[in-house]
Amino acid sequence: MGNYFETEIKIKYSPREAFEKAVAILDLLGWKYETNGEDLILARTPVSAFGWGEKLAISFEQKQHMKIGSESRYLFQLFDLGKNQSNVEKFIEIFRKATLPLDESEYASENTDLSWTVSCRDGDFPARP
Repeated sequence: MGNYFETEIKIKYSPREAFEKAVAILDLLGWKYETNGEDLILARTPVSAFGWGEKLAISFEQKQHMKIGSESRYLFQLFDLGKNQSNVEKFIEIFRKATLPLDESEYASENTDLSWTVSCRDGDFPARP
């Protein structure tokens, strides 16, 4: 296991709809994020018992495709114990099932454990406008 995982999936939404859905999911998860307002979202997961947190990049550069990658925040993290792949898979799982507006109770099941979504500490990103 390295310290990076990335995949690309085909989506059935316009880039704008997919972007809005991804932002809603990040809000649901409590992850801090920044966007360029069009086709790129940069997010951070919180520090956990299994690591120092991860950085995610979600992009919609190609029509009907979403690319999502997760990497460890710090270079000294040589192994991620599967956390980066888990971040990507959990995000994609919710993305595929979700309809807007999101309802947290819909995704708090034994199959989609949201207990790992503790909010990042203030200061990880500047406050959103």
